[in-house]
Amino acid sequence: MCPQVSCGKNCEGNAAGCKEKPARPPVLMNDLGGFLVCGRRGGDPFERAVRLDKNGKCQKKGYKPCYKMSRENTICVKDKRQCPITWIKWAKDKTEVSAEEKKFKNVKVLDSKVNGFLLFSKAVDSLPVISIKMLQE
Repeated sequence: MCPQVSCGKNCEGNAAGCKEKPARPPVLMNDLGGFLVCGRRGGDPFERAVRLDKNGKCQKKGYKPCYKMSRENTICVKDKRQCPITWIKWAKDKTEVSAEEKKFKNVKVLDSKVNGFLLFSKAVDSLPVISIKMLQE
């Protein structure tokens, strides 16, 4: 990640000679089976997220890594409650829920009481979920 430099009151730019990493393509997740999910944006926009430096330390004082992840996927926050969701999946039955809970740590489960379970985690080694599109089949 390129360090940001201040160049005036309303200006930010990248340090000279620094190359930006290209964006990654989106990861398509499973549909949510008719389950209504409401969310709220929180924290800073992703482009201003505090990341780890080359030594694995948060680039701002007072910030801590959300969870133990790869350096390129780690976001630093002041409060763990601000950690972004990094993984979402719809599970149709408890067998699938159990399999995912074994595969990933810190999986939270919401039971729709009708047709499945919404699983999510803030600790799966992935960049934050920044967009969700839901379609009904």
